[in-house]
Amino acid sequence: MRLSACQWLACLICLALPAAAPAQDYLPLGPGSYWHYAGEAGDAFSRTVTGTIEMAGQAVSVVATSGYDPDDGLEQYYTAGEGGDVLLWGFYRNLEDWGLLYVPPLRIVDAPLSLGQRWSVVADCFEIPGNHPAGTLVGERVVQSEGLESVPAGEFFARAIAWDLRGEPLRALASHGCDPSGRRLAPGRELSPPEYWTLGVGIIREETTQIWRLTDFDGPTPSGAQSWSAIKALY
Repeated sequence: MRLSACQWLACLICLALPAAAPAQDYLPLGPGSYWHYAGEAGDAFSRTVTGTIEMAGQAVSVVATSGYDPDDGLEQYYTAGEGGDVLLWGFYRNLEDWGLLYVPPLRIVDAPLSLGQRWSVVADCFEIPGNHPAGTLVGERVVQSEGLESVPAGEFFARAIAWDLRGEPLRALASHGCDPSGRRLAPGRELSPPEYWTLGVGIIREETTQIWRLTDFDGPTPSGAQSWSAIKALY
């Protein structure tokens, strides 16, 4: 088959274009990645990717919390989805010997994110140990705000995401004083505190037992370290 001049030109243009860069994850899950946080009351804690475990035939990253009593020993189970999504498979609070697993995993970040974005989350929940059915969690994740956030680790463009949930598993979470990712909440604090997410970094600020801000982290070079205009140009 003979190609016309226009067809040849189109082929040459396609060959000259650079390959698309792989999408960056909202939560770096490389082994050894860590995040250090400081609270407004002077407390501190760390999260570290300690390895993987197998769930439903898939390798799932374990993010372990240490250094602050209410969440010391907490393990959260994550994978990265297509395009930078973050999937939460469940959590386990070692010191209380209790946790929840989500089937299917909850999509807690639905990349790319935009202000006002909403997406549905539905999962059957099982208490561990024992895999006892705890009902179905139904609701949404909502991007409430976006903008520059200043934390001790630097200034980042972040989006605040919160839960809007209903279902029987909320009783189990409330009885343990936890949010859906297993983090302890301060008495009287709403079940759906916002988390401030930055592409390539993860959570830079959260409001659970107190307001926590990122002080240090290690992982792939983050997009969050770029200027606001550079980040906005990606969307």
